[in-house]
Amino acid sequence: MNKNFLVLIFLIMVSANIFAYLPRGEMKIFAVTSTNIGMDANLIIEIKPGTGRIFSNVNSQIGSLTQESERNSVIAAEKVTPLAKGKYDYFFEIQSNASSIDGPSAGAAMALLIVSMLNDKDLSGKVSITGSITSDGYIGDVGGISAKAKRAADVGIKLFMIPIGTRRQAITTDSGQSQVVDIVDYAYANWGLKIVEVETVDDILVYSKMNIEDIDINSIVEKKEEKYYPEKIEVSYGILPMRNLVDKYLISAKDTLSKTENNINTSTIKDSSIVQSLLSLVDYSKESIVSAEENSKNNYLYTSANDAFLAKIYLITIDEIVTNPSIISSDSTIYNIRLQEIDKRILATENRAKLCSLDNLEWCIGAKQRIVWAKNKIEEIKSTKSNNSGIDKIMNYSYALAWI
Repeated sequence: MNKNFLVLIFLIMVSANIFAYLPRGEMKIFAVTSTNIGMDANLIIEIKPGTGRIFSNVNSQIGSLTQESERNSVIAAEKVTPLAKGKYDYFFEIQSNASSIDGPSAGAAMALLIVSMLNDKDLSGKVSITGSITSDGYIGDVGGISAKAKRAADVGIKLFMIPIGTRRQAITTDSGQSQVVDIVDYAYANWGLKIVEVETVDDILVYSKMNIEDIDINSIVEKKEEKYYPEKIEVSYGILPMRNLVDKYLISAKDTLSKTENNINTSTIKDSSIVQSLLSLVDYSKESIVSAEENSKNNYLYTSANDAFLAKIYLITIDEIVTNPSIISSDSTIYNIRLQEIDKRILATENRAKLCSLDNLEWCIGAKQRIVWAKNKIEEIKSTKSNNSGIDKIMNYSYALAWI
């Protein structure tokens, strides 16, 4: 009798442990307006016994990206709580004043809320996150992080998670100027908000189980993604001209990068969203330069030159905008002058390319090809000029200039 009683108690305890979950959860999620002002909405999820079906119920028109985020968040959350797989149905609701809801940036919040609910953890309106989510549980970068973090602090959030590698953010100061800060340190010192970087849903699970008071942001070391580079190969003396070209590219790119970073920090651009975009281009430039250096060491010279070339394009774009912020406007006089200048440079380069000896035939063929690419890019820019504004048009111009 006693033995049966103990078995019954054990089964009850095991069952409670397996199926203990919060049937309803709610979390603040954040977005930014077209003027880079943070705004909040309410994410509500209900979990009911079922077979893994997903339902959306929003008071706005829901887009395909948001629906994809819902599916990815369920798959990712169930990967770290495998006992729940296929046993529940999920009901999503986003309460917002927006007329339509679409985009991936709430995906990580959906995963965070589901993970906490399946682990019977009530986050009590003190924790949130921004970022996209993949089905295999990786947190992706999104825009407007500093504005979202500020809004999170204003509505009482105490712990805010952001995608890994995004702690360097541009903010707008009280004087209306844009300033580049470490958002992890800045948010805690100025808003009392703890911010941590997360890479995967596993990181989310760890932080969702911790007491916020126990999280020391100063002890968290920024993770760096490891890159794969192929093994070194041997090359002949005949490839020396390419080696010299790569070395020249790298020296130029690193020198330009140093100057560009300083120019951003001292720029007069007031729109922090533009500065944030430029910071992203700086990061891309750094990654390209590192890749160029590693590939150069291993004698993958064409790949190295291409990496350095991409860095050059990013840096040209940044320099143009920092030097002349008005150039990104749709009716920019400076931009029109730039297009006229590049037309002249294309013509001059075409004339130079006619003087081609047999010794340099390969180089001349490559040069003529790049002239064609530059001309095509400029024609594309001119044909869409009426709706050509923002950073993208400067990037297109930079491609043409770099090819020349």
